[in-house]
Amino acid sequence: MDVLKKGTKLYRIRDCKKEIKLNNPEEFLPPPSPQSMNRANEKGETALYLASSSDVCLLETHINIKQKYVLFEYECVEDINLASFANIRVPNDNLRMVPEVLNAMFIAPSRSAKNDELFNTLVNHYGKPSPYDINDVSDLISMELPLKFGILNKNNDTLYNITNKMCNVLKSSFQSPIDGIRYSSCYIPLEDADCISSYYNVVLYEKAIGKLRPILPATEKVNDKRINSIESIKMIWKG
Repeated sequence: MDVLKKGTKLYRIRDCKKEIKLNNPEEFLPPPSPQSMNRANEKGETALYLASSSDVCLLETHINIKQKYVLFEYECVEDINLASFANIRVPNDNLRMVPEVLNAMFIAPSRSAKNDELFNTLVNHYGKPSPYDINDVSDLISMELPLKFGILNKNNDTLYNITNKMCNVLKSSFQSPIDGIRYSSCYIPLEDADCISSYYNVVLYEKAIGKLRPILPATEKVNDKRINSIESIKMIWKG
């Protein structure tokens, strides 16, 4: 189990398509109920998706260079208990790849109108991979495995049905109550059983959301970063 310590800062980004009242604490809350199904929440289940860095948020939300967005910052006012696929401990070294593969499946990029260019780039690079393309153990623990899983995903509802079942199993495997799940970004897939990174995502459930303090006001910004999601993946390919 991982713990987000009291005082930890977390971030969220929203685009500026709708007016956002920067000093209104309600803008920091999850989307209005009923929430749609997502990677780690079933339809109607309250969940808030945050990241350890605004850089991760920019990659995850596909904010274009020079595009305006609003940055929300939060502070943990209590410790928050998290489960993690990447850090599952297995007693047998021969099974070490199992949590790695589960984590890769969980963080695979999902398809949306915002990332057509991303998936075109992936298909041009990999073709259409299949499970039979895996040749040895090193392929199973490759940083590229989430990207290959992403290509195999044709329908987000199907993907999210699978990842939600995975989350239910993960949450039930701990004796202590779990407030949320920690996972790496598929664009910066640095976390595994041997590596804890400062770049990560979290999904927090209803009880844990009450352990956050919004830092007012939210800030309107313009994306001046040179690296977008496609460039970050090209860096992975270069090694």
